[in-house]
Amino acid sequence: MAIAITIADSFDIETYDGLQAYIIAHLELDSETAAQVPTFIRKAEYRLNRLVLAPERETSVSFATVAGEQAVALPVDYRQLRNAHLVADTGYSIYPISLNELHSEWSGYSVQPVHYAIAEQSVQFGPIPDAAYSIKLTYMARIPSLTSANDTNWLLTDNADAYIYATLMQASTWLEDLDAAAVYRGELMAIIDEINAQGNRYRNASPIRLRSPVVV
Repeated sequence: MAIAITIADSFDIETYDGLQAYIIAHLELDSETAAQVPTFIRKAEYRLNRLVLAPERETSVSFATVAGEQAVALPVDYRQLRNAHLVADTGYSIYPISLNELHSEWSGYSVQPVHYAIAEQSVQFGPIPDAAYSIKLTYMARIPSLTSANDTNWLLTDNADAYIYATLMQASTWLEDLDAAAVYRGELMAIIDEINAQGNRYRNASPIRLRSPVVV
């Protein structure tokens, strides 16, 4: 089953309202189903948050520990930690271990932290900090949700087709058109693979080296 999507110039698909208008027009939705499109988009975002691992999702936050307190709350948009390091002259990394290891190895110790574990919506340090240490977390953030007040985000701007196919899949499932939903899912997964592959190339990029001309 082949389903072609033609993106009409009259739809500003890189905005929340334009995306909704496109979905409604493409599927020729009646008013009752059209009212569900914001929910389809929100459900699509749940899927996109689990699967899109682009560098644009990476952000960082710095904070100071409090002497005697082991845990610091994670940012509200936190999804996955990539790195933690001490902001000091050494700038050394703080390495992850399991929560059980953290408690067994560092129970009763209070010095400069060298390990962390994620638990209870917080990052927990071992040993327990004995002073205020400035720590920088680099983490994978939640993709900003589209709303009437937040008209676009980096993913919709750069990869509107991911939003389109993810939303069409949700709408087709709602309409019980499972054949169409399967096709849209296949297209979505191909797009996500391309986005993630592009992100890996970005992270692993090396400088371009120009070869000297060959003289014959």
